Amino acid sequence: MGLDNIWYNRNGEKTYLEFNPELNLVGGLFSEHGNGSFRGGYYNDFFVSVLGFDLHNDLSNSEVRQIAERLNSMNYDPSFLEEYDITPEEFEDLRRMFTAYGKAGCHLEAWY
Repeated sequence: MGLDNIWYNRNGEKTYLEFNPELNLVGGLFSEHGNGSFRGGYYNDFFVSVLGFDLHNDLSNSEVRQIAERLNSMNYDPSFLEEYDITPEEFEDLRRMFTAYGKAGCHLEAWY
């Protein structure tokens, strides 16, 4: 089994925000493609090496907002992010997802 990450609201309930256009991140058998959950194992090397956060750990809302700030301060650099197999569309979806869930007061839990 791999690492999935699931969004929870302030009340500790799984939550799903709506995105337009829909998010299209890597999902799995037990995870969605960004709306409510995503396949954290696919993105973890990028998160650890570039953003300084390990998706194997639960992340508080404060940490989610820090990640959003870091993503929003970055520009997609194909030569750099291709090392992590992240497309421009995925990078933008990660940015939109962490920004929206951060603003909504959500936290992220690891499940594996």
